[in-house]
Amino acid sequence: MIRKRNLLLSKAEPVRLEETARLEQLKAQSEELSQQGLSQRETLAEVEARLARALDFNEAELRSQALAQAADDRRTRLASLGEQLKSYNVRL
Repeated sequence: MIRKRNLLLSKAEPVRLEETARLEQLKAQSEELSQQGLSQRETLAEVEARLARALDFNEAELRSQALAQAADDRRTRLASLGEQLKSYNVRL
């Protein structure tokens, strides 16, 4: 019986070493995946910041274009009203 126990114990030791090695490998993989997750979150935050800046720029550009269009529309309308006024003066 003792012999069997010794035999079993001696066979168990390599299994334990394999499990320890596997555990270390899994820990390393876990750490690597954790680092990748952090890196991806940082990249995502950078992309979101760039998109926010682009959105702000586009909104400002659209506002500027709308103001320029409104100024053009006012000039056109004033010119049209000025022509109408001239036509009324001619009739008098």
